[in-house]
Formats: sequence, C-alpha cells, structure tokens
Amino acid sequence: MRLKNKRILFLYSGGHSVHLAFAKSIGAKIMSLSKKIPKDYDIYITEAKYIPLTIQKYLGNLKKGSKIINLFADPRMYYLNKRIFFDQKRNKVKKYPTLKRIASIFLLKKLNGVLCVGELVRDLLKNINKKIPSKVVYSFISENRLKQLIKITPKLNNQKIIFIGSGPDWHYKGLDILIKTFKILKKEFPNIEINIIGDWKNISNLNLKGFSFEGIQKDIKKYLKNSSLMVHLGRGDTFPVSTIEAMNAGIPVIISKDTGTREIVNKVRKDFVVDLNPLEVSDKIREYFNLPLKEKKILSKKFREEGKKFNEKDMLRLFKIKFKELMGEI
Repeated sequence: MRLKNKRILFLYSGGHSVHLAFAKSIGAKIMSLSKKIPKDYDIYITEAKYIPLTIQKYLGNLKKGSKIINLFADPRMYYLNKRIFFDQKRNKVKKYPTLKRIASIFLLKKLNGVLCVGELVRDLLKNINKKIPSKVVYSFISENRLKQLIKITPKLNNQKIIFIGSGPDWHYKGLDILIKTFKILKKEFPNIEINIIGDWKNISNLNLKGFSFEGIQKDIKKYLKNSSLMVHLGRGDTFPVSTIEAMNAGIPVIISKDTGTREIVNKVRKDFVVDLNPLEVSDKIREYFNLPLKEKKILSKKFREEGKKFNEKDMLRLFKIKFKELMGEI
C-alpha cells in the first residue's frame, strides 16, 4: 500500500508518550479510541485494543479498503499465549475464557498488520498467527530524559535494588517473584533494600522490612543514584522503558526471560536473563552483590552503552522505516 496522500488515524487507549510520538512521526491524526470513530480514514492504528475497531470493519462500518494496524505493547499477547488473564476485581490470575480467547484470535486475524514493540511481542504473535505482516519497533527515552540519566553515578557497592512499574497487575510485573526473592536474600543480606516505584495501592500495605513501596515519583533520579541494581521479573512485559532508564543511569539490570528488554541485557550478560524462579533470581543477585567493585563498574559502562542506543531520534527514525516497510507488505 502506498502512503502518499493516505489519511492516517492513531487511536489511543492508554496514550503512552512513546506511542503518541510514533503517531506524530508519520503525520497521523491522534484521538481517543473511546470517541466516535470517523469512517473516512485510509489507515487506522490502534494502541493495543484492536477488537472494537476490527469489529467495526468486519461489520462494514469503515471505509472500503481501509487498513487496520495494531501496536502491541502490553501483556495481552502473552496472556493469549498462556491462556490466562489478570482479573483486576479479584486481584488474581484466572484461566482465559475459551470463547473470549477464540473471538480475540479470530479478530486478530482480521488485522492488516502489527507493529510489535520488541522481539518478544513478535515471537508471541508468531505463536498464534504467522501470516499477519509484522514489524518490530522499539520504545525510547526522550532526549531531555537521556541527558539527565547519563549524569547519574550509581552507588554500585551497596545492596539497594530498584524496581519501577505500576499495578494493579502484579503477575504481569512479576512482583510476586520479586517478593519471594527478597525473602530469600534477606536472611543472608540483612541490609538489602528493594524500592518499588509506582502505584501499588492493592498491595502496598505489605509488611516486609526493607521492601518499600515508594509510590509514584515525579523525579526518580535520587532512587537511581542510590541503587546498585535493577531487577525486573515481568511476564509478558513487552519493552519496559524503566529498564532502559536504569541502563542509561549506569545501573546493571537482571531481567526475566519473559520481559522484552531481555534482548538488550543479553548483549551485556546473557546470564543476567533469568527464569521466573526465586531461587535462580536470588542466586544471580547474590553473585552480583559479591562482585568486586571494579567488575561492577565495567558492567555499568556496558549497560550504559547498550541503553543509549534506544534514544528518541534513532528509534523514531526506525519506526518510520518499519512502518513504511509494513505498509508495503499490506
């Protein structure tokens, strides 16, 4: 499909700043998915929630020949693969209803293309349907943010760990594994601390000395400066920007195999990509804590070098290239 003179509409549901920047880079008009959808656009890009629009197209309510592209940057592809979902009302993981899953996959096949934020999403998509045209794009850190982060010198020789992410889905963010890991390590390292930055109202009353819920913070620089390690044990967390922020602040990252930024961590230390097993995670953290400061500084430098590749200018340029390639296949 040729892009010249094509009208593009980006329909946001979460409105992530990176995704909005993607839309602006290709000249798309931006509006909320919750509003009445115009029918006269050539290309529609949905942010995660593809089902409402694909139903409209299936019913013939969109312009003939219009194309729908979905941007996947949330755990729904992971949950479709695992046949589970997080029930916010009951605060627990449940089996994905069979009919709902069948409907979700049926409508997924009605998409004309998919933009996958990270390789993890693309791999999960291919498990469900290999025929849908797809391209991998990447989240990034804004230029101003990057300038602030690279000035940080973390305290690599302490035993303070940072995690950044919000709820209520603790399963998606792997908070349960992090808590179990902390309990194991606390016996050996009495001074260990884990600071949780983000909104966790549903479980923030957890009474564990050293495991601290700090809430939402406008400025996380002071937490990054006082941390020696980030641990992110997500399940289907596609490409968390917080992990790239930590890298650019010179903080090494231990990450789960089910977190998208594993592809960055793999380039620095493959063994820092771990299974979702508290014993394995605690062993790796222990190993890191016991490294000489000189080795930690080498790791810090390597993580910075990889993290800085995910800057605004380069990732927006890549997005425009990949979007054009995707449209050429549709």
